[in-house]
Amino acid sequence: MMNRVIFSFLGFFVLATFVPFAARAADDMKVIRGEIEALKKGQQAIQRQLGEIQRLLRSGKRAARPAPPKNVVVKVTGEFIKGDVNAPVTVVEYSDFECPFCSRFFRQSLPELEKNYIKTGKVKFIYKDFPLVRIHKKAFKAAEASQCAGDQGKYWEMHDTLFKNTRALAEKNLHAYAKTIGLDEAKFKACLDGGGKKP
Repeated sequence: MMNRVIFSFLGFFVLATFVPFAARAADDMKVIRGEIEALKKGQQAIQRQLGEIQRLLRSGKRAARPAPPKNVVVKVTGEFIKGDVNAPVTVVEYSDFECPFCSRFFRQSLPELEKNYIKTGKVKFIYKDFPLVRIHKKAFKAAEASQCAGDQGKYWEMHDTLFKNTRALAEKNLHAYAKTIGLDEAKFKACLDGGGKKP
């Protein structure tokens, strides 16, 4: 009698354990089947696209060429220009004094551009302030400092100094740079404190 009870209890335990497991397994199988169907449909779509690409390649048709670029007139009135104002090509750089990639352009590419194109009269170069204030907290004030220096005819001197010191753009540094490049410090301070010419 005792053996029968034990076996009945074990049978109930196995059945109670197996039934939820079997239900979960059935649910898992439905999910797996759904995923397999989605993969099959994706594979069929890829095969159709490959077939279309192969047909295009066999037919020898080429994609239409983009239209040649049109001449764009860039107004440079009031901008600080490097090079001949009548140069046939204008390069406009939108940049940020705290940006490491902009700094790399200043160190590596701009000297070549100056040597081969700006100084030879082929290109006029314009720098436009584009401070990314969300990630570069000191860039806006640095841009104002360059504009204030420009008010005293020393825009490019400040521009170059700021790019040589991209990790030291606190306001106290900006005043030190103004002194170094020979600005009237009182005028510079008044301009910077007043917000300067907005970048």
